[in-house]
This record gives sequence, structure tokens and C-alpha cells, in this order.
Amino acid sequence: MSEKIKNYLGMSLIVTSLAFAFASVGYVYNQPDYSERTFSVTGEGEAVVVPDIGTFTFSVLTEGGINPTSLQTQNNEQSNAVIEYLKSNGVDEKDIQSQDYSVSPRYQYSRCFDEDGICSPPEIVGYSIQHTVSVKVRNLENVGALLSGVVENGANNVSGLNFSADDPTQIENEARASAISQAKEKAKSIAKAGGFRLGKLISISENEPYYDYYADSVEGYNLGYGKGGDGPMAPSVEPGSEKIAISIMLIYEIR
Repeated sequence: MSEKIKNYLGMSLIVTSLAFAFASVGYVYNQPDYSERTFSVTGEGEAVVVPDIGTFTFSVLTEGGINPTSLQTQNNEQSNAVIEYLKSNGVDEKDIQSQDYSVSPRYQYSRCFDEDGICSPPEIVGYSIQHTVSVKVRNLENVGALLSGVVENGANNVSGLNFSADDPTQIENEARASAISQAKEKAKSIAKAGGFRLGKLISISENEPYYDYYADSVEGYNLGYGKGGDGPMAPSVEPGSEKIAISIMLIYEIR
């Protein structure tokens, strides 16, 4: 390759590099500097939702001898009786779900029988079987009666009573709209006080919705078991209500 061609290629590379560098500088220069020309505001929105479903869990615990098969049969019969009771009292099959099923041995531990502290190994003296089921109740007027009914039909542990909205989306949207409206009004007030005009909305972000439970907002249900009151009094349950709070942040361009 001649010296003349080498010089030509070298000059071309220098020119290309300079052109790219100027183009890059121009690109960066034309980008708006949001860090100096923006401001942010936050808004808080709240809405209250009255629960429309109740959930609880019940367990059937069966303890017996060293034959787990017969114990399983007993537990299954007892659990099935409770589930059939729920279905016959308006609880849909899809709202009844097994959460846990366990078979556990029960041990007897012997005392140490010599000076060296050597003990005989533990001995299995029986088994415990537990079937835990969650229940969703869509008619809140039936919650108290069902809590009593599952115990009468074989459940020996009931826990986890909770009330919530089956679909809180609409209530969350109301709180969100309120938060955005508040943030927009705050932005206008700040712009007016600061002597500048609002530019375009650059970004919007939202914190996770916060739920605050109120236990005394809604009248509770105190229902006797059965319409005729021919069983023990059902517990008084309080569905209450929930407050949903949402925080929104808006970032505006300053003009």
C-alpha cells in the first residue's frame, strides 16, 4: 500500500471519529435535563370497602393406636361429614379447599436405665391424623351458624376467621382516582406559588395499597344455630370494613 493511500485512510478515520463525537455531543445536548427542570408531588386517596366474603379454616384431628389405616378411615368419615354439612348449607364446592393433611406418629420416650445415661429408643405408641380445610362464605349472614355447625358435625379446631372484599379492584380505583386528583391540584398550587407553568406529566408511580381494618363499622350477625334455635347459640361475628389507602407520585416538567 502506497504512502499516499495510507495518509488518505488515516485522514478519513480522523474525520469519521470527529463527526461521530460531535453527533454524540449534539444528542446529549438536545436531551432535556429533567433533574433541573422537574418537580414532584404526592397525593393520598382513600376509599372504604365493606367485606362481602368471610373465610375460616377448620381441622379434624384424630388420635389413636398404632394402626393408622383405621385412624384414617375415622378421620375421613368425620371430615366428609363436616364438608357435606357445609355444602348442604349453601357453601359452594369451589369455596371448600383442603389446606393440609398430615399423618404423624406419637412417641413414648423411656427414662435412661443405667449410670452411663444410655436410653432405650423412643417407641411409637400411636398416630395423629389432621385434615385442615379452608372455607369461603359468600353469604355473611350464615357465618355464625356455620362456625357452630362445623363443630357440631365433627370439626375439633376452628380458626382464622377473616373478612374481605372478593374483588377490591373497583374500590382501589376509587382511591387511586382520588389520589391522582389531589396530586394534580397540589401541582397547580405549587406552580402558581412558585411563579412557573406546569409542563407535561413525565411519570406517575404508585405505592402498594394499604388496607386498614375497622372492626366496628358494620353491624354484626348473632345467629342461633338453625332457624328454630334448636342448637347452641352461634358466635356473634363482626365483618367490619376496610379502608384502602393509595399514595401516588406525579413528576411534572417545569416551564
